[in-house]
This record gives sequence, C-alpha cells and structure tokens, in this order.
Amino acid sequence: MKRLSFLLASMAIAASAHAGFVSYSFGVLPQEDTPISQTGSLSLFDSSLGTLTDVQLLMRGEGTVRFQLRHSGGGVGISLDSITDIFATSSLAALNGLFSATDPVLTMGQNLIVNLDPGEEFDQSYSVGDLHGVAGLSAILSSFSVAGGGAFDLTCTSKTQLIVREYGGDRDKTRIDDATTAACGAEITYSYDRPAVGNSVPEPATLALTALALLGISGVRRRR
Repeated sequence: MKRLSFLLASMAIAASAHAGFVSYSFGVLPQEDTPISQTGSLSLFDSSLGTLTDVQLLMRGEGTVRFQLRHSGGGVGISLDSITDIFATSSLAALNGLFSATDPVLTMGQNLIVNLDPGEEFDQSYSVGDLHGVAGLSAILSSFSVAGGGAFDLTCTSKTQLIVREYGGDRDKTRIDDATTAACGAEITYSYDRPAVGNSVPEPATLALTALALLGISGVRRRR
C-alpha cells in the first residue's frame, strides 16, 4: 500500500507541474502634471510555452492633489472634490475594444472640507491612487497568445475636475488653486498548461489499472 500511495502522490505532483504562469509589468511610471498621456509596453504570451488558459490585467494609478486656499472675507466653509479619471487605449485591437472612451479604467480622488477664518490660508498635498482589474479578457484570450511572443502598448490619458461647494459665512471671497499629478502602470499575468515532456501522465483508466495491480501484489504478499 505504501507503493500505491507513493505512486499516486507522484502522479498528482507531476500533473500539477504542467501548470505554469508568467507575469510582465511596467510602471507605475513617473508622475506628471495632469492631463497626462503615458505609454508602456507589456509582453504577449509566447505560445511555444504551452496552451494559454487565463489572462489577468491589473491597472494601477498614482497621483497627488494639492489644495491652496486663501480667504479674504469674514469666514466660510468649503468642500472640495478633486477627481482624476484615467482612460486606457491599446495597440492590441481586441483589448482596445474593451476600453471605453467614456468609462475610466481608474478613478483617483480627494475630498476636503475646511472652515476658513478671515484672512486664513490653507496649503496641503495628498497622495491618491487606485487599483483595478480589466474585465472581459476571457472572451479575447486567443489575442494574447502568439508564437514567439511579442509586445503591445497601453496608453493612459487623464481628465481632472474640481468640484467646489461653499456654505455659510462669506462666500465667493476665497481664492482656490489646485494642482494634480498622475501616473499609471499595469501588470499582466498569463496562466497556461505546459506541454508534457518525457513520460506523460497516465490516463485515468491507466491509473485505475495500476492501482488494482498494486493492490493485488500487496494481497499476494500478505498471503505468503
């Protein structure tokens, strides 16, 4: 029975050894003043490695938001929302078809609520970021698998908006300056089945026959 257990365990290990994965990434690139236009490259899957079974694409965004306020009136409450949307396009046609010109792949933002006294100034910077996986890649799986590999480009662009709300006090007497930076990066992970090398893993029927044979041998030895 020890021989049987060892054989079955070895076969299970051999089967799992045929699965593999490989990852490629770029960035996050250096931050730039918005609006940005940044391009990075990712490798395609080399089909000589095996059969591609899954692909995951993760987009990353980073940035900063700086608020500078100076109030010249008799005091006021202010709410600020800085929102930076990052959009993506790709040189890989099938992937580019999944991206939308109106729906961002990443959204980074910072909210600030502050009460300013007469003559008060406010100056503060914040770090922002977002992380998001791209959906729908299983439908275009074959587009990522190419003999010999290769590469494709991802380009990130951005749009930033500032929403200002004042409440109470002396309104419309606050100078508001905001500055934003942004950058993007991406990581792609391919899962695949390696081709069998050398002795192939036995089929289920073969495994069953082998197990029965070993059980028979074990029974004969016990009778002796």
